[in-house]
Amino acid sequence: MAFDFNKIKNLFVETSDETKSQTTEQLEVKKDVNSAPQPEKTNSTSSITHNAEIDTVVLDSLLKSIQEHNMPGEDYLEFMEALNAMQNIQLPEDMKIQTVMATLSTKGLNAQKIKESADYYLSVLSNEQKQFSTEFKAQLDKSVSSKQNEILSLQEAIKVKSEQIAKLTQEINETQNKIGSFEQNIKTAEEKLRKTEGNFNKTYEFVVNQIMQNVAKIK
Repeated sequence: MAFDFNKIKNLFVETSDETKSQTTEQLEVKKDVNSAPQPEKTNSTSSITHNAEIDTVVLDSLLKSIQEHNMPGEDYLEFMEALNAMQNIQLPEDMKIQTVMATLSTKGLNAQKIKESADYYLSVLSNEQKQFSTEFKAQLDKSVSSKQNEILSLQEAIKVKSEQIAKLTQEINETQNKIGSFEQNIKTAEEKLRKTEGNFNKTYEFVVNQIMQNVAKIK
């Protein structure tokens, strides 16, 4: 008979009468007295993991996987269920464990089988982690890597536009220099023509005056 999902959940979260009707987001995660040391974290993920929270949707998914792969007969799950049932009994933890072991040994359960079944469930969870990692990488490539490629494309476009702007700026400066040169040439040419005009008019007046003076003398 398969191990009930709610029983498995009770091994990891507090489900008192007050909280049984609440959502999993409101359940308090249990601290397993026999929990193994946490796996080592790499420097690149330690800060992220430090700020992470227990995701109840993920928790339900992982516990579902354990339920679906529940081994027949007495194993780690039945042992933990029996041990949790004694949580309100005022006994030292080692005495509780010995009592549960003595009771379940009549059904063929021993420390070796508990360890082997626990290792089995850990391998089930490990497979879930591998599957998650594969799906996570695909989502990361889709949502992050593709955006990074877009950024690279936009940066390349900016580089091309910047080069075009630099080229146009250079052409504008060269054109402005030509305009300045042309304006100076125009000014010089105009001044030269004005001088020529002035010289002509001066000379013209001189000649006319000479003729008029000579005519006046004759009269």
